[in-house]
Order: sequence, then structure tokens, then C-alpha cells
Amino acid sequence: MVEKSQKVSVGRLLAWNTRPISFGTVTILMGYLSMFCTDSLKMSPVLVGTLLMASKIFDGLTDLIAGWIVDNTNTKLGKGRPYELCLIGTWVCTYALFASNVNWSTTAKSIWLLVMYTLVWSIFGTMMNAAEAPYIIRAFGDPMAITKVSAYGGVFITLGCMVVSIILPMLIGKYAPVPGGWQKIVLMLAVPLLILGLLRFIFIKEEFNPNENSEEERVGLKDIVNALKTNKYVWLLAIVSMIPQMMQNLLERHSLKVV
Repeated sequence: MVEKSQKVSVGRLLAWNTRPISFGTVTILMGYLSMFCTDSLKMSPVLVGTLLMASKIFDGLTDLIAGWIVDNTNTKLGKGRPYELCLIGTWVCTYALFASNVNWSTTAKSIWLLVMYTLVWSIFGTMMNAAEAPYIIRAFGDPMAITKVSAYGGVFITLGCMVVSIILPMLIGKYAPVPGGWQKIVLMLAVPLLILGLLRFIFIKEEFNPNENSEEERVGLKDIVNALKTNKYVWLLAIVSMIPQMMQNLLERHSLKVV
């Protein structure tokens, strides 16, 4: 058994926080999605808000299923680490989302928006988030080491996303009015940040097994179905999760009108 240590090298600390910076950039980009849909795709703000809200309903269900999938994962790469590769799908779908064509029919644009947005958040994003806890526990082992990684990591993530937040508006101002400009913006961010984000998967291995000396109790698919049937708070949580998205869409549209 590998001896646990509270020490965390700077290299491992930086490598661990590369994926959150990459995924954080996706989150920042999605803040401009309503602008892209209304200004570039000429879609109705009400339609866009409705589609994004519908996606959030699906997101509440996939959260439960993702936890079950990760809980039952046992590969040579580990339990949580394999799902870091979902970052590839996240960036591919983000690019595909901003590659929508204004000449498509409203139906085609609506379906594309709903599917790509759902894949980014409800599938790939949900799987990465569900695997986060098992991954960090098996990567660092000691609770104090995990605390250090989480605390100091927040500083690096904030600084990284701050840089993106400064650069992105300048890129939008320069390229967004040009045909194909949004695709160029996403591509310029996607390539370097995808490579950066995969550094966690490449360099941080799962070295500890917290359950090697005890029987691990697994949650079955039947338990999840029963929870959906009997626990009203699960559905309440799904509804509550939609409210911030609705408010964000309204605020974005108000800001655009003011500008």
C-alpha cells in the first residue's frame, strides 16, 4: 500500500487544476450563447430561453444516473480519471454549437441548440462533475492534501478564468461581426485549452484506494428509480436548478437591449 502524504508538489497542484480552467472557459463562452443565438442565428429570445430551460430539466435526471455510472466504474485507469476524457466531447460540442448556420430552418437550429447544449452540460459536464470526488480522493488520498489542492486550486482557477474573461470580449468585438467569426473564436480557445485541460488526465493518476480494506456499498439503478418515484425533493431540486438559467437569460437579453 502506498503511504499517504499530506505533501502536494507544485507540479501536481497545477496539473490538477488545468481541467477546471478549461471547463471554466466553456462556462464563460456559454454566457454569450444567447447573444450568438439572437444576433447571429436570428432566433427568438423566448425560444432560446425555452430550449435552455428544457435542457436543465434533463440535467436534473442525468445527475443521478451519472453518479451510478461512476460508482460502478472500475478500470485500469481508475474510477474517476477516465471521465476526464469527457472534456474532449465538451469542446467538440461547444464548437459545434457555435458553428450553427443562420440559413438553417428554425426547427433545425432549435434541435441543434438543444442537443449540443444538453451534451455539453447534461452529459459530458455532468460526468466530469460526478467523477470529481472519487478522482481527487484516489489521486491524493490524505484529507489534508485534498484540502490544500482544493483551496490553492481555487486561486489558480480564478486567475485563469479571469484572463479568459478579459480576452474573450476583445475576440468577440473583433471576430463576431465577421461571417464564421464565432467559430474562429471558439477554435482559438478550444485547441490550447483542451490540451491544457487534459494535463490532469495525463499526469494525475489514481494512486490510492480508500475502500481496499472494506466492502464498498454500491447504489443500484433500482435505487435511483425508487428515489425518482418516492422523493419529491429530487424533482424540486431539478426545478430549482432551472431558475438561475431563466434569470440569466432574462438578464442577458435586458443587457443586450440596453447596449
